[in-house]
Amino acid sequence: MQSGDRLLAPVFRRLDMMFSRGVLRATVDENGVQTMQVGLLEDEVADEVERVQSYGLSAVPPNGGDAVVAFISGNRDHGMVLAVNDRESRPREQKGGEVTVYNNKKASIKLDEDGNIVITVGQDDGKMTIKVDDEISIEAKKLTIKIEDEITIECPTIKIEGDIELDGNLNATGRVTWGQPGGGPGPDPRGP
Repeated sequence: MQSGDRLLAPVFRRLDMMFSRGVLRATVDENGVQTMQVGLLEDEVADEVERVQSYGLSAVPPNGGDAVVAFISGNRDHGMVLAVNDRESRPREQKGGEVTVYNNKKASIKLDEDGNIVITVGQDDGKMTIKVDDEISIEAKKLTIKIEDEITIECPTIKIEGDIELDGNLNATGRVTWGQPGGGPGPDPRGP
């Protein structure tokens, strides 16, 4: 029986070396495939370990996160990072079916259990920038925007179709033109 154990020992050693848990130390994101440096066993460091990501989603996790690494055929010279988790920034207490894209600065886009999209800018001085080359269309039954300070719109023309109800003052620094249905100028509502 001992000779069988000796024959299988290399196989068991390779199986034992196929997966490892480690700590992410560095990431290189300049090439077609991201590579990472991962601290594994006590003094073992794996350099240039490839991390293949799912198409359409790319991330560079912060250093110090947990990493799961697979080594093909148990060869520690050829590893692949399967997953990386950052315990500090991972969203918690999500409900079944919810999906969140997030970073370590508490900014997130959450698809919640009710089918809503919730965008959160995490920092107190956070700023959200949306860049679109062409056009944005929003279709909704009702849109409510709550702003603490002010809204600034920079564009050549604002067009509004429908009635406007204003609860407050209207201040204009430029010319105000009054129109009438069917086009053309109408009488000045301020009187003669």
